[in-house]
Amino acid sequence: MKDKKITTIQLWKFLLVIGIIIGNVNNIVWKNSGQKLIFTGSFFISFFMFISGYYLVKHYKENKSKSNPSLNAWRYALSRFSYIYPALLGGTLFVFIIKNITLGTSIIDTGKYFMNSIWEFIGLGSLGLSLNLWNEPLWYLSALIIASLILYYILNKNEDLFVGILAPVIIILSIYLINIFGSSTFPFNLIRIISGLSMGMLLYYLTEYFQKKKFNETLTMIFSILHILLAMFLIYTAYKGIIWSEDTHALFIFIFCLILLVNKDYVGALYNDSKICELLGRLALYMFSCHLGFIYFLNWAFPKMDYSASIIFNILFTLCWAFIMLYFDDYVIKPIFKKKEFKKNIK
Repeated sequence: MKDKKITTIQLWKFLLVIGIIIGNVNNIVWKNSGQKLIFTGSFFISFFMFISGYYLVKHYKENKSKSNPSLNAWRYALSRFSYIYPALLGGTLFVFIIKNITLGTSIIDTGKYFMNSIWEFIGLGSLGLSLNLWNEPLWYLSALIIASLILYYILNKNEDLFVGILAPVIIILSIYLINIFGSSTFPFNLIRIISGLSMGMLLYYLTEYFQKKKFNETLTMIFSILHILLAMFLIYTAYKGIIWSEDTHALFIFIFCLILLVNKDYVGALYNDSKICELLGRLALYMFSCHLGFIYFLNWAFPKMDYSASIIFNILFTLCWAFIMLYFDDYVIKPIFKKKEFKKNIK
């Protein structure tokens, strides 16, 4: 099947973003409440890094050109920016408004906070330039754009050198640095994204190997069993809040991404090529970008809401707002910047 039809990827984007939302509700609202935290989604970000890295190499292969690596890298980074930035800006602005309303900030102070956070609003929050980060999870989207520019240039400059030497060195060195210094501040958050994208880029070549390989019934069954076991494993460890090292979780997620992208098992065929899954995958980006605003708002507006209700209402409100952001992006933002291309795509 063509990659655009691998909607198993899209479905899991949606499911794992829900895991991230629940994890942040736990960490922000219920962390010091004595409530038993039964769910964590903090390690799911690896999934999105690996998939992004895979599609970075795929884009390079389909548009391969050695003529001008710098220009090619900028074109790719700008294409990522045009796709991600509406959600990034909308999410940052939404949380900024919610936080200042709930804190009762004066108009003068709101203007001051806005100017102090201008780098976050233009999509460079991951560089540590803003004095405030209003929507902390969006450092990932910001870093993704910057890291894509760097890695696409290196790949375009010398693919063999990157795949054979640089990518493994980047991954090993970043694991070492992050284990020592953590990944919550610049430049270590950016290093984490560069490492995750590099693993996703290597995933492309491994996926290509298996896609070209003729699958017999035994190999298909093995991939199908692994699909089921890894899906159950990810859900169970998240539900129980089992926290291992990020590297351990990343390894299991890496294998899971490989199975989904190879797309030759019996399980994937059951829920693949689905328009509903495709829609859910698109909603995931906007849910990720705006979910923090509802966590702050619902905790402020309904401080006595119980644990289960806070989880349910955060997901429902975030999902509804994501629909609004998605269609605003499709029918307002995209026609402004890509009018001809947009009309062609929605026919």
